Amino acid sequence: MVSREILYEVYVHERTGSQFGLGQMGEDFVVVERSKGVLCPRVVSTMAGLSLTASKLKAGYTKTSGRRYFHSSTGSFSFVHEELDRGGQEWLLAATPPNMAEGIDSVASSATVAVPSAIYTEEIDLWRQRQAENTTYLIAHADHCLWALVLAEQALTLGWPLRAAPKHPGLPDAPPSIAPTEWAHWLSKAFSGTKIRECQVALGRTFEHAITSGMPTSDEDNLSAYI
Repeated sequence: MVSREILYEVYVHERTGSQFGLGQMGEDFVVVERSKGVLCPRVVSTMAGLSLTASKLKAGYTKTSGRRYFHSSTGSFSFVHEELDRGGQEWLLAATPPNMAEGIDSVASSATVAVPSAIYTEEIDLWRQRQAENTTYLIAHADHCLWALVLAEQALTLGWPLRAAPKHPGLPDAPPSIAPTEWAHWLSKAFSGTKIRECQVALGRTFEHAITSGMPTSDEDNLSAYI
């Protein structure tokens, strides 16, 4: 199976617009070219990959700028990883746990405390199903701010690599339970204050909860944001 993580150099024929991709997987190359009307990846030896690329250049293909991922589901190249671009949904956060199955259970289980005040069990089940299709990333999309809160909490607490969508910079570096005000501000770019507050209260991750429970917090000076 060809990995979704491979980045390809993409070549386009100057006259027909036909595409050809060349990526590396270990000691071999992966080439993506049209077969039976669709773009398909296949693993070839290093020599075969170089030879095929040379023949494409001679045939009028030119290299484009920027390496890209190949989306097997759509048979197309993209600058965005396939798991982050699935279904055209806007994504906010993506984490890479060491074990996907355990990561899904950890995040989904932490979301159950918000049932039914901020989310329904059916929504959690649907999130589980969608994440099970991935092999690299656990994703919080812009459809419900609770997923960003629970995913960030698990990732920053357990040390999973966590990244934010390019259009949402300034990601807090402390978990939502430690920096509720910072997370409320960050999420305000995608959700209403009412929805954010609802999710934070349901999860017990407000400034007031941190103070009354004796939890450490990074934003003690921002109580006014909540009252």
